[in-house]
Amino acid sequence: METIIVYPKNQDQLVAFIAVAKAMKVEFETSKKSITIESPYNAQFVAKIKKGDEEIKNGEFVKIAVEDLWKKP
Repeated sequence: METIIVYPKNQDQLVAFIAVAKAMKVEFETSKKSITIESPYNAQFVAKIKKGDEEIKNGEFVKIAVEDLWKKP
């Protein structure tokens, strides 16, 4: 017999393919393929957000009460 390699584009396609293969009693195996997904966000923006998250984890932030938001320093 021949081997067929399927590349589903999303989880729904994968689930549907597996369901069809099982219904037809076709033997199959799965493996994870490394897929690079390009982010829709600017890389510099993402880096700033990640840096901010790290600063928060390290306690490097200033907490301002809501009532003090409009006060000048």
